[in-house]
Amino acid sequence: MTNLDLYIKQIRMMNEFVHTGALSLRDYEKSMGDLTEKMGYLIKDTTKEEREKIVAESLGNIDGSCDGCMAGLADMYQDYIDGKRELKEINMAFQAGFVMDDGDKPEKSDCGCK
Repeated sequence: MTNLDLYIKQIRMMNEFVHTGALSLRDYEKSMGDLTEKMGYLIKDTTKEEREKIVAESLGNIDGSCDGCMAGLADMYQDYIDGKRELKEINMAFQAGFVMDDGDKPEKSDCGCK
């Protein structure tokens, strides 16, 4: 298992913990920051080319088989690639959509992906 595989696995596990209430958003934020720093994925520790590779490898096939929902996910990380926002900030913003009340959640496109 590569460092990137481990990083992704840990992010997914922490997302699940937040979703189930086993981990608070505060603890999630601290853990994400610590994990990102330990793995060497901070903007200050990477070049733009390395960040592009990190995002591409973590998302896999971004072409996907649906109507572009994976490409939209890749767009979400463009600020990280460009050195504007850390992975932690982007993942926290994405995670926030899962802990809002149902009435506050943004609408998803109807691409048929589950």
